[in-house]
Amino acid sequence: MPKLQEYCHHAELNWQGYDPLNPWFWFILLTSIALLRAIIQYLAGLSALTIGQQLLSILRERIFSQVQHLDVSWHWKHGLGEVLSRTTRDSDKLKEALINFWRQVFESSLVVAATVGLLCWYHPWLGIVPLIFIFLGLAVLFKLTNQLVVLDHQVAYAYEKVSDTLAESVNGIRVVKAFQLEEKLLQRFNAAVDSFIRHSIQTIRTSAQRLPIPQMIIACSYLWVIGFGGYLIGQNQLQIGQFVAAVLMANLLVFRIESIGQVLHIFADARSSATRIWQMLDEKSAIVDAAHALPLQGDADGDEGLNIRLENVSFQDRSTEKYILKQCNVEFRAGEIVTIVGKTGAGKTTLMNLLNRFIDPTAGQVWIGSDQRGWLNLKDLSLVNLRHMVQIIPQDNFFFSGTLADNLKIAKQDATEQEMRDALHLASASELLQRLDAGLETRIGDKGVTLSGGQKQRIALARSILKNSPILALDDSTSALDSTTEKQVLQRLSGLADNKNQLKRTILINSNKQTTISLSDRIIVLDQGQILAQGSHTELLQHCVFYRELMGDSSMNTTVKNFRPLAKISDLQIEENLAKTALHRGMLKKLIPLLYPIRYLILAMISVEILQVLSIFVRPWAVKYILDSGFQQVAGKLVLYQPVLFIAIAILAFSWVCRFGLAGISKYLSGKAALSVINDLRRSLFQHIQALNIGYFDRTKAGRIISRADRDVDTLEPVLIQGPPELLSAILRCGLASVLLWHIYPPFFWCLFATLPILLTMTAIFKKSSQRHWGRVAEERSRFTAHLVETVNGAKIIQQLNYSETNQQRYQQLLKDFNDSIIYGSKRTSWFAPFTGLLSTVATAVFIVIGSYAYSEGVISIGQFAESIFYVFLFLAPLQELTDLFERYANGAACAQRIFLLLDTQSSIQDAPHALKLGQLNGHIRFQSVHFAYTTKAVLQNFDLEIDAGTVVAIVGPTGHGKSTIVQLLTRFYEPQQGGIFLDRYPIQDIHLDSLRQNVSIVLQDNVLFSGTILDNLRLIQPEATDQQLIQAIEELGADDILGQLPHGYFTEVGTLGKNLSHGQRQLVCLARAYLADPKILILDEATSAIDIYTEQKIQYALRRLCKNRTCIVIAHRLSTIQEADKIVVIENGAVVEQGSHEQLIQQQQSYYQFTLTASITLANEQRPVSEKEDVVTLQSVVVTGSRRAINSALEAPAPVDIVTAKELQETGAGDLAAALTRLSPSVSLPTSPAGGFGASVPPSIALRGLSADQTLILINGKRRHTAAYFTRQAYAGGRGAAVTDLSLIPISAIERIEILRDGAAAQYGSDAIAGVVNIILKSRDHGGGVSYQTGGYTQGDGEQHKINLWKGFELPNDGALTVAVDLGKREAASNTAPDTRTFYDGSTQAQYTEQNTPFRTWKFGSPEQKDQINITANLDLPLTDEIAFYGHRKTIGENFYEPPTTKTVLNQSSYFKQRYPDGRSPLSLVSVDDFATTFGVKQGNQTSGKYDLYATYGQNKVSTEQGNGINPSYGADSPSHYDLGENIFAQLNTGLDYSRDFAIDGLASPLTVSTGALYRWEQYKQNAGDPIAYTRGPYFNPSTALGTGIPGIYAGITDQDQRKISRDVYGIYLDLEADIVKDLNVGAAIRTEKYSDFGSTTNGKLFAKYDISPQLTLRGSVNTGYRAPSLAQQGYSAYSVQTVQTPTGWQDVQQRTLVAGSEAALLIGGTSLKPEKSTNYSLAETQSLQKVSEFQSLVLLVEIPKA
Repeated sequence: MPKLQEYCHHAELNWQGYDPLNPWFWFILLTSIALLRAIIQYLAGLSALTIGQQLLSILRERIFSQVQHLDVSWHWKHGLGEVLSRTTRDSDKLKEALINFWRQVFESSLVVAATVGLLCWYHPWLGIVPLIFIFLGLAVLFKLTNQLVVLDHQVAYAYEKVSDTLAESVNGIRVVKAFQLEEKLLQRFNAAVDSFIRHSIQTIRTSAQRLPIPQMIIACSYLWVIGFGGYLIGQNQLQIGQFVAAVLMANLLVFRIESIGQVLHIFADARSSATRIWQMLDEKSAIVDAAHALPLQGDADGDEGLNIRLENVSFQDRSTEKYILKQCNVEFRAGEIVTIVGKTGAGKTTLMNLLNRFIDPTAGQVWIGSDQRGWLNLKDLSLVNLRHMVQIIPQDNFFFSGTLADNLKIAKQDATEQEMRDALHLASASELLQRLDAGLETRIGDKGVTLSGGQKQRIALARSILKNSPILALDDSTSALDSTTEKQVLQRLSGLADNKNQLKRTILINSNKQTTISLSDRIIVLDQGQILAQGSHTELLQHCVFYRELMGDSSMNTTVKNFRPLAKISDLQIEENLAKTALHRGMLKKLIPLLYPIRYLILAMISVEILQVLSIFVRPWAVKYILDSGFQQVAGKLVLYQPVLFIAIAILAFSWVCRFGLAGISKYLSGKAALSVINDLRRSLFQHIQALNIGYFDRTKAGRIISRADRDVDTLEPVLIQGPPELLSAILRCGLASVLLWHIYPPFFWCLFATLPILLTMTAIFKKSSQRHWGRVAEERSRFTAHLVETVNGAKIIQQLNYSETNQQRYQQLLKDFNDSIIYGSKRTSWFAPFTGLLSTVATAVFIVIGSYAYSEGVISIGQFAESIFYVFLFLAPLQELTDLFERYANGAACAQRIFLLLDTQSSIQDAPHALKLGQLNGHIRFQSVHFAYTTKAVLQNFDLEIDAGTVVAIVGPTGHGKSTIVQLLTRFYEPQQGGIFLDRYPIQDIHLDSLRQNVSIVLQDNVLFSGTILDNLRLIQPEATDQQLIQAIEELGADDILGQLPHGYFTEVGTLGKNLSHGQRQLVCLARAYLADPKILILDEATSAIDIYTEQKIQYALRRLCKNRTCIVIAHRLSTIQEADKIVVIENGAVVEQGSHEQLIQQQQSYYQFTLTASITLANEQRPVSEKEDVVTLQSVVVTGSRRAINSALEAPAPVDIVTAKELQETGAGDLAAALTRLSPSVSLPTSPAGGFGASVPPSIALRGLSADQTLILINGKRRHTAAYFTRQAYAGGRGAAVTDLSLIPISAIERIEILRDGAAAQYGSDAIAGVVNIILKSRDHGGGVSYQTGGYTQGDGEQHKINLWKGFELPNDGALTVAVDLGKREAASNTAPDTRTFYDGSTQAQYTEQNTPFRTWKFGSPEQKDQINITANLDLPLTDEIAFYGHRKTIGENFYEPPTTKTVLNQSSYFKQRYPDGRSPLSLVSVDDFATTFGVKQGNQTSGKYDLYATYGQNKVSTEQGNGINPSYGADSPSHYDLGENIFAQLNTGLDYSRDFAIDGLASPLTVSTGALYRWEQYKQNAGDPIAYTRGPYFNPSTALGTGIPGIYAGITDQDQRKISRDVYGIYLDLEADIVKDLNVGAAIRTEKYSDFGSTTNGKLFAKYDISPQLTLRGSVNTGYRAPSLAQQGYSAYSVQTVQTPTGWQDVQQRTLVAGSEAALLIGGTSLKPEKSTNYSLAETQSLQKVSEFQSLVLLVEIPKA
């Protein structure tokens, strides 16, 4: 050391001489250069960072702008993950390439040029050959780069799938939790991650395998310099110093080119990223902007505003070539309200989207303007101007996660508070401000999640009102509003333009709600993309069959105290606080466990790093070996010892191979380890995110959550994977270099060791500042990412409200804040890299001074000196690498803290320690004193509600009063602050969440689907189900005709969150999803709000089936959805104000009554006045009698029709159907027999219009009912000889309604319809039932009757229903006559013969006794088939006239008679009736496309007659008193095929309804003889006619001579035409031809017309012919009987015989053959609807002229 000090002192004294050989000269020079380089490096780094961030911001702004301006169809096809990947991952890669790549290329080019130049200066070939190796290696490297670009494309697309799945899960978290999809989506996410890992490993493997090849080629330049340099030394052409310098330069050259190789790999990734970015930036919007602008204000007074006209507009889906709109021609006129209706998927939303050019028509043109202003094509308008004039408000509105005022100001930036309040008032949202804590400044959460569906829709309306556009298009944007609020909103909107300075406002509405329709000036009917009709609701009901089908049955008719509100702290506040804190010391403890699964990979990486370090340290030793052992001094010259050189070159070559080979292995291992750890962490995050409670998602922006699980996780890779090996390598290199330097010369070690305290101190300062810096950077990144997510999700709203420019400025400010945070932090951290460079250079300069002295003193050899220089570089290089390592560590640590903050966030909704894992619950629900508030204002207050298991409960109430909150609590998305919720007997908190959500499913209004096909979404519920099973579920739901008609059917890709489907189509898929889940408790939260009424009716059976045997909670505003609920609960201000059934609440006439008035009666009042007491639901019925068209009320029928409901039938209290009808319809009469015998035992049927009973045709569900086997035989019983239909055999409880056509209709329905038609419609129910009991009697004490009616509906598979009805009854006999006081016993006064002791002294006129009555009906209704079965049995005991013992007839005075009946007798007629019928039919289709009905009906009626209190004296005293008189049997088979279809005919006001069909009918009549004793003479027969001596025989009933069987066949065809010729005139014609096998052919016709003079007055008229062939019973009946007649000699017994009409015997005595009855009928009727009078009681005048 003293010598060293002396040497240094000597050098200092000689410094003034500027001696270049003085080491201190080089020390000062190198230090000065290093200082200058550090300053330049610091400034250059900041400049490069600033430029890079500016370029990155420009790129992101361009992407953002492109995303905002691309048309809506582009957003339908591309997911959020794609946009996020382009803006973050791809943009970051491109920035790195643009800045670092070119910077590296520029610096490396300078280094290569300088190095090669110096080498060439030493010797030309020493520089040229390395240059050749460099170019060759770079060529191979560029070729490899092209391969990596392709592979990186695949990696990027796989990564997008990961991002998309993550985004979908976050956005659809409510659906995920409701259906327990966590595991399924985790599997889907894992599959996406696995695909990403698989492609990434392929890329890494390719790079690891092939990248060392060009590196080894370039390393050959190093070997060349060693070998050729050694040769030149041996040739005395190169000095030792030059050789050492050349080797150092070659080493620098190889490492510089090696770093270029790594940068080229980055460049390959950047090329792939750039391709994807420019693909997006090069996308051309399908909507091309124009420069013209149409002025909004008129130039003259009286400007009528703006109209929109569609001319031959068609729109085709390019991917499927399917037309969504076809040749649409319509004009929307200023100032009117127009509603567009149609089935789900009909093209309504597509038509709306044309109006402000979200899409452009494929053909045709859309014009805007007026005749006064002129017309302008929409394509000639600027989009900004157009969308200011035309506002489309979609159903699924989007809100930014700011305040309410911020969201309103999107429409008008300078809106004042008063303007916003006025807009909210017009949207009926004023009360909303009172419910919000901070009024307009209340934060409404991400996408407005803190608001109810109705509140969101009203705010969206208010936002559009602020825009003050003259044309408003509401795309089902009032579906979540209750009817009262909706009516109020629409009325206010329609009245906005009263100011003369404003244009008239045009309102277009896509809706199927009755309230909307009732307020419309015009309705447009859309089906399959075509406009079928347009007009008012009344006009369309009259003239448009499709509209009637579409409308279906619906056209018929305070702060709580002492409880804790939810926490208001937002995720943003947490992030801001987090950004200000340093990395928690315990963070490493959380990071280290992530490495445990890859511990063996880490050990392998460490081993490889050690081997790499060892391979590096071989090179300095080889140089030393060459210098010390490869040259010998011979004759004053250095002589090369070639073996040493060759050995050294071989060792160096091996070290380079090991170096790059191990580098490839290290790259592969680190890449695999990184993918494993990072993606395991990503999986854990995904799983943890799904486990968080809903409140977290409501408070935290979706973009922030996505940013944590996406970019933050990627940022951890350098910390967890790259950092440890690099740090280990640095430590090994520093440590090994230090040891070797100590071994060579200890001062070398102390020289370098002196730098460590300085370095460690500066490192600690750098670490602290960088952690703060990167924490803020991570927060700012999450801010602009969250805003990007909101922009992508709300692109349609942004374009609609012309918010793009303002939104772009907001995004630019967020990017500026992000850049400022990076630059601000970099100014405080970028000094570290220049500092370490300066420190390294100073240490190197000191080393040169010390090394020069040691060499000059002979302490070390030249080889050791050269070797030490290499070791110094190996020691100092890691110090310079620490800058990047620490920076990445700080960045990763900040992200790690955010990630672990998320992982440490625990769900506030967790299972209790001993939570119950229950099986299937019963479904009983009880809310007990529940209080709940989202913030400080209570939503539910002291809420009590009990729902019985297995019931359907509808919850209604004003928008925003707590209905959806009940759902949130019941599913434990939130928990009440006070009170309890109980399922069955268990508190909901004690039920395991898995068990709870297995039993509770929900279908939300904001429906969410996941990417994939329709079947893929359903398979999430049932993973093992086959495609066919899933399709079957859709068919069972009734959604197959809509979803199955999509371009690719059930394999249609739904897109991200289901964007490719309409809202209604998405709801159908969501309903199918719930159907498959099969929960015990089902919640439908406005689940059918976007489905048209027609489709809703189609799935009503399926919904009822879905609700069967489970508890179902329905939140809805449609009356059709809620009226069938078992209980309806009305909620106002968070409390139950009413509950009960529909009928009960209607009778109470409170809140629910007002709701129904708005929802239903408003529309009905447009058609006719309604009685205040009339049932809202049953005001009208779909009439099927009198017209082949499905008409909606009796007033619309072309002929007079009475409608009798089941309720009205029950209320009559009548014992049978015929009696009930006579009390309800004035046109119906019931002829009855006054006697009590056979005539009363066989009840007649009803008669219409005073004609015979057999001239009325009875139908059951539109099919002919067979007649009875008997006919009336008394002249006073409604027409002697009438063969009628026995209505007493049809249970009243089986009937839904009865339609009575009071007009001749033989041409329409066949023979027998001369007087009219009675069509009995049976119940078809898959649920419900009823039991009733009737009893009564006469005041005189007889005639007591008892009757039980019951019915029950049963659910069957495939939407089937079975309805069974049973009537049981009996009746005592009744007498309508007083006692006969005449003397019957020759004036005898004996006591036993007095009046009071003679029981038979009464003439029996009255009802006979009836017993054993049972009538059963079964109605089986399946989607394609109907089956009906009837069975009826009745036994009647009728008393005939009393025969006293004094009766002067041979029979009564015969000895055996007087012996049997000494006091006389009353003969009894015992009549048993057995009836059976069945119907089978197949039907399909609709009126628009054609419908058919193929059917067969078979019926049989048997009447058995017996004699009671009888005797045949000719058989003596043993003659029986009871015997069979015979039986009559009638059978009938009807088969037919009916077809009907509407045809659109130009010039007609409605489609032409064409109905046709063919029929075949077979009939058979059979008579069977009675007991022989009834008609034969016995052994005691005495033909004497003398009283008291003759013994007559008895001839009664059907004898063996009367037995017969006859039959006939009937064939027929018919044609029926009907149409509206003009608006109010309906005309029809019918013709029918029938051929009877016994009476020949007949043709009948009918012409009818109906003219609506006014909505209240209708005139009807018809002319028709009728035909009725005699029945088989009339043709085939014959019988014998004995009658007592008065002769000149007294009363005599006379044998009588009823002959067959037209028989030879009948003709001989003057009889004639039976002939058909023919009629001509003229009718004229005026029908008037009067105030307070139901339409069914509105007949004013009826003039009918039947001619028979």
